[in-house]
Amino acid sequence: MVDVPEPVKKCAAILKAAGSDTEKFAALFMVTKLVKGADCNAHSKKILFEAIGFKFLKKLLLSNDVPEDCPPLVYKSVALSVLSSFCSEPELATHPEMLANIPVFLEIVQQADDDDLDDNLIVISESYECLSNIAAHVPGQKALLEVGAVSKMSEIYSQQSFQTDEALNILVTLVNRFGPNAWGKDPKPFHALVSKIALDFETDHSERKFELCGILHALLSSCIKDIIYETSSDETWPISIYKGLTDVLTSKIGKTQRDPALKLASVMVDVLGIEWCFKDEEKPKQFFLLLVQLCSIEVRMQLEDRSFDQIMVNADLVTACFMVLELSIAYVATDTLELEQKEKQQLYTALKGAFTAVINVLSKVSTQPPKKHEVLGAKDKVFICAMVRVLGAWLAQETSAMKGAVLNLLPFMLALANETFYAYRARRLAEKNKSGASQLDSAMETEVDPLSHVDVLRLLLPAMCHLTVDEKSRKIMLEAKEEEVLYECLVHHWSIAHYVKPVVPKSERGKVKGPEPELEPKVLEEMKDSRTAMVSICNIFMNITVLEAKLVEESTLFATLLKFLFNNVPELKNSGENIVLHSNMAILGLLLLKQQSKRVKKNDFSICRFIQSTIRFLWDAYNVDESNDSTTLVVAMSYKKYWIELMELWFLGMQTMSAVLTLIPWISEFAIESGWAQGIIDTLLKVKMGSLPPNTKSAYEDFLCHLVEANNSVTQVLKERNALTVCRTHRFMELGKLEYRLLFSTLSLEAGARSQSIEDDELSYNGVYHPYKILYTSYNATTAYISLTTGTLRQRMNGHRFGTNHNNPDKPVALTAQTHNAMVLELCEPSPIVAPLPSFIGSVNGMAYLYATNNVIVSKCLINGHLLQLVDILCEQYHLTHGEALIATQTFLRHFRLCPDNEELSLDKWRLLLWTRALGEKYANLAGDVYRRWLQLRYHYLALSPEVLSLLAKLRSHYLLALITNGPSRAQWEKVHYLNLRCHFDLILVSGDLPWEKPHSAIFLEACHFLGVEPANCLMVGDKLETDVQGGMAAGLGGTVWIPLSSSVLPNLLQSDTHPTFTLKSVTDLPRILPSPVKPVVRTKSRDLQVFTSLVQNLNLLSLPDLDDCNSNSSHSSHCSTSSDGS
Repeated sequence: MVDVPEPVKKCAAILKAAGSDTEKFAALFMVTKLVKGADCNAHSKKILFEAIGFKFLKKLLLSNDVPEDCPPLVYKSVALSVLSSFCSEPELATHPEMLANIPVFLEIVQQADDDDLDDNLIVISESYECLSNIAAHVPGQKALLEVGAVSKMSEIYSQQSFQTDEALNILVTLVNRFGPNAWGKDPKPFHALVSKIALDFETDHSERKFELCGILHALLSSCIKDIIYETSSDETWPISIYKGLTDVLTSKIGKTQRDPALKLASVMVDVLGIEWCFKDEEKPKQFFLLLVQLCSIEVRMQLEDRSFDQIMVNADLVTACFMVLELSIAYVATDTLELEQKEKQQLYTALKGAFTAVINVLSKVSTQPPKKHEVLGAKDKVFICAMVRVLGAWLAQETSAMKGAVLNLLPFMLALANETFYAYRARRLAEKNKSGASQLDSAMETEVDPLSHVDVLRLLLPAMCHLTVDEKSRKIMLEAKEEEVLYECLVHHWSIAHYVKPVVPKSERGKVKGPEPELEPKVLEEMKDSRTAMVSICNIFMNITVLEAKLVEESTLFATLLKFLFNNVPELKNSGENIVLHSNMAILGLLLLKQQSKRVKKNDFSICRFIQSTIRFLWDAYNVDESNDSTTLVVAMSYKKYWIELMELWFLGMQTMSAVLTLIPWISEFAIESGWAQGIIDTLLKVKMGSLPPNTKSAYEDFLCHLVEANNSVTQVLKERNALTVCRTHRFMELGKLEYRLLFSTLSLEAGARSQSIEDDELSYNGVYHPYKILYTSYNATTAYISLTTGTLRQRMNGHRFGTNHNNPDKPVALTAQTHNAMVLELCEPSPIVAPLPSFIGSVNGMAYLYATNNVIVSKCLINGHLLQLVDILCEQYHLTHGEALIATQTFLRHFRLCPDNEELSLDKWRLLLWTRALGEKYANLAGDVYRRWLQLRYHYLALSPEVLSLLAKLRSHYLLALITNGPSRAQWEKVHYLNLRCHFDLILVSGDLPWEKPHSAIFLEACHFLGVEPANCLMVGDKLETDVQGGMAAGLGGTVWIPLSSSVLPNLLQSDTHPTFTLKSVTDLPRILPSPVKPVVRTKSRDLQVFTSLVQNLNLLSLPDLDDCNSNSSHSSHCSTSSDGS
């Protein structure tokens, strides 16, 4: 029992005995006389306060009836003096009666600048003292928030001048406690408040500047970030804080001054994005680079050579630096920032040093005994999570540095990530199931388990996408059964991303409803984040599915995942914000369907809905209706916004769908019944020749070929849609062969030859002799017949006549094609070119030159030979079966055609990766050797023949020679280097280095410009009508020479509006059509071998050449003529 001093007992007795307010008022003054400060402890204060009574004090506060000649606030002043004296005690400060008087205190302080209160400033000070004591305790904070104290304090600081610091201190206390819940949805009070503080921060050069750092940090940390970010563009405070921080961080300051500045910079980039760092228009990069350097150094200083307890002393500062580093890495990865090489090196060195320190600390923590992990506090665990999070951001972009240490640390990171995911999920479920809890109650619970508010697994997902590609890290993940956790994570995020409307009670059904209420911004943000998380998880599962095919095939978990996709992909609408998620889930489902094809049952209705939904995604990607000229295939408007993310998925989806058709042929029925296959043909019929991108063409052709092979009835469907015209127009050679093979038996053969096989015959065509086995099938209901006569084979079609000169087989044969009364060409006696040709344009092996593709110079049958020889080498030297060797080679070739170059990797690494995938897990260790042998054989067969070298030497003595090639810069310049083409040409242009490619006339005119000749004096030689010849004609060149690669492309000439001046069998026939040179060409030193290059011209950076049939003329389908070529 606490002893109560006698004076306190006496005063308490007098106060309680007072019979009226007047007596009690007089008794109050006796307390000040009788009770000394030493006697006034907490217990004594409580006794006196209860004796005075809240009821009496409230009367004094609210009474405006004061005696004459007394100040108007005399009663309020007495009451506030009493309250301020007693509310320093927690029990009294949080008393319900005390809290009930908060509105009175707020009203008084809001009038601080009124003239009426100039003589009563003590009243304002005592009101602030009461509010400050109340704000020091949790119940008081909650009461202040409920009566709108945050907005009132903001208004006071922004608009008043007296004792505004007290208002600011109370405000900071509240926002530190309640965070975003402290602010309303109207951002204007926040902006007004921060603008005033920021201006003081910018202009003040005293120690108060660093106090303002802490205040601004507290306010910005608590704001509603989305609202503030969206409404801050017209505010002045971002630039004021930028200037203030620039002043601080570029000065010589100590640790106590630097730390709050770094924390403020961290919260600024968190709220406004890293772009805020580039406010200085003259030196936009300087502040950003300085901030990253300072944060990296601070991380090293705080983490290196310190115990974990020492590190935790400044955990808040280190976490702030982590925020800057994480956002900086993400921004640099976008390639938006243009940095010089020195700046890149400095930035990388700083970041690597910081993350080395992070890895070292995590390694020490991970190796501690389990008992030490158990005694870690909540704050310790949160900081460890912060380290794992920022390391995940680094690993999402940089996977090679410190790889060994990362692999050793990976099990610990996964275990921690999984722990936080389960805690986070449990908290969300508990909140969802809880009813009646207010928003403030939820906010108060954040202290209960901070770890449940940090889902580290969600933050590690981008890094895990990269880690699953690496064999060692993938093995660690699979040993930890991480795929099981990821599946649970996928299901969890699906429950958030796929919003389901609440069930309408039966009593409400059928009633007239108003507009659907909009979802809260927080809910929309959570849905958006969960969609992003699901996309990352899908990418992880795709990597595992491709790289661990056997595991996926046998796994029950992946069968469950496939069932999940079957059921849920159709639920997503393939539009708007869901389109990226829908595409990822659909393509993952296709990949799993391919691996688990043996488990699929035809009567499973869910697979039907899934395939239909997936077809919808693939079908809707391209159309011609939305193009400007209705003859060009374009990406659909609904896809265009997201096409960077969708493009690779679309190609992968087409490729995987083709593979699935082979394994599950009955799925082809969906492609027909849905009208997809017919829709492809109908669309391609509208697309003009030469405008179909090569990769898109390959994807469509490969799919249609597999569809025909999977279902014989498809042939008739495609025929009815005029598929053969598509084959001819877009050079779908493989599809055409399949169609010919199946339709040829229906042709009517004269002279009893119906059941005979047609023997090879040679059709002479402009001096080129081509063996034909199948000469013609019906196009567009045009009647055709084949006559077999002695030694000849004639074909008639709509006035076109083909013939063989039997009297003189060596003489060029006349081709007469009569169309619209225009005589195209008679090559029996080539017409001389009147003007001399001081320049010569040609095309070699996919390289259009004012020579036009490598194919003209290099024999394609030889190029085929190098792959056949490689198959033999795989069998004989590496002991693959013939089937395995053939499949591996074809797989490599198919993937190489789809993506010959990957700018994220060196060419060598990209090729090696393709060979590794093509050889499969069983022979992956041979990838390096096989790749080197392939490269040797490739350039052995690509080497120019002595005849071509002799031709080039002769031509160059009398003509200027230029070489133009379509294709990626790195691959094409590698060809130029290995084939030693520079010494044979005066100019080499690679479309990858230029803003145009063939058939754009600008690339031809640019060549003429650099050669210094008029276009009319140039001759274009190439193997592709739609790029080389058409481009040369569009540029107004003096003539064009077409050298078709094979007989299969000859019918294209008849159907095309593009007609070359000459058509030759071989490039070595060129001298026959050229005029006799008047004099040799004199070359000046400055003109010799002008070459357009990019940075990739440095051959040390080269490594991955393109396929000859796809790197050239990348904007059209010219590579189809060499689709069987492996070069």
